[in-house]
Amino acid sequence: MKPQAVKRSNLPVGLGLVIFGTGMALFPLWYTKSAAPQLTYKEGPLAPQATIRGAYINTASKDVGIDPDFHKYRKDPIVGNAPLHPSNADVALRRSIPAFNADVAAVQDRLEAVAFKLRIPQRKPWKSMGDDVAAAAELAAQQPLMLAGVLPPDQAEAQQLVGDIQVTLDRLARAIEVKDPERTSIRVSNALERVAALELLQAPGLPYQLPRQLAGYPALTGRAVVELTVEKAGGEKVFIDQNSGDGPQRRATLRLILDGYSAPITAANLLLNAKSGMYNGAPLGELPVLPLSIYGAVAMAHLPDTSAGYVSGLNFFIYKFDRQQAGLAGLSFDEGEFGVCGYIVQGLDAVSKLESGDRIVAAKVVSGLDKLTAS
Repeated sequence: MKPQAVKRSNLPVGLGLVIFGTGMALFPLWYTKSAAPQLTYKEGPLAPQATIRGAYINTASKDVGIDPDFHKYRKDPIVGNAPLHPSNADVALRRSIPAFNADVAAVQDRLEAVAFKLRIPQRKPWKSMGDDVAAAAELAAQQPLMLAGVLPPDQAEAQQLVGDIQVTLDRLARAIEVKDPERTSIRVSNALERVAALELLQAPGLPYQLPRQLAGYPALTGRAVVELTVEKAGGEKVFIDQNSGDGPQRRATLRLILDGYSAPITAANLLLNAKSGMYNGAPLGELPVLPLSIYGAVAMAHLPDTSAGYVSGLNFFIYKFDRQQAGLAGLSFDEGEFGVCGYIVQGLDAVSKLESGDRIVAAKVVSGLDKLTAS
């Protein structure tokens, strides 16, 4: 006699799925803990230029989202579990600025928190972002506190920046009020850009002393800008300026920011090389594509046939970005092997078209020679 098969009900499984689905649907409501604000402000469509500019400010590659950057001197970050490493040049450059004004640093922390929360999918914590902007605006309204540490020759520029920060924060609050993620992204980036410019005016130099054995070398005690005019080895017209309708061009201009706060000796060496014309007509070296590297980062190449890791005093390379290689587990093979001394911040589309052997037509120093110490 065969035992009768027991018919099992699917009711418990179905009920569990319903409970799970309901919980997931309610999770964003629980997370934000905020009611929908009244839509009291409305704007027209974004201008194309604003959209393009916002994309370049927010991301180095236009593929990676805004990377939160909580200032390294702050002990109690507003948002936890933030990535430890910046994913684009803007964040990396902001992070390296020595923050001597705690109130300006607090404004930056609030804005970085907004940028982080904006990445939350589905229902975003608009109420929390609005609170962050309100706190930042309250600090920014106190001009004497915001201007502390600015030298007399820079007071007029700093006052203009503080005014711009106040206006941008007001516009950011309006974008958050109507839950506009695109405008919020652009405006938080614009505000962070102005805060970083103010912090640069408040940074008198390096926040540390160089080792005694390096005292005889030139050092860059701040930032410098170098423009590199580049072209393909075969002269092909492949470079397109998104702000121009002139079509493909034979040459492109890369804007390189040398970061003396992070690499004062190496950045000074590259700056002096550019000033002396050593890169005019020189071929580009390797342009490696590595996962978890910052697109457009610039570092000096290693000398060949040396096991001690000595770097060249002349040849540099630029990290490229490849979406197919992004997001791989672990660190890149060259992680920790090269010291980054600067970043390409304009012309990243052109970098994607460059290859080893293409040429630097000319290198021009735009600013920063006044930040060099004598050898």
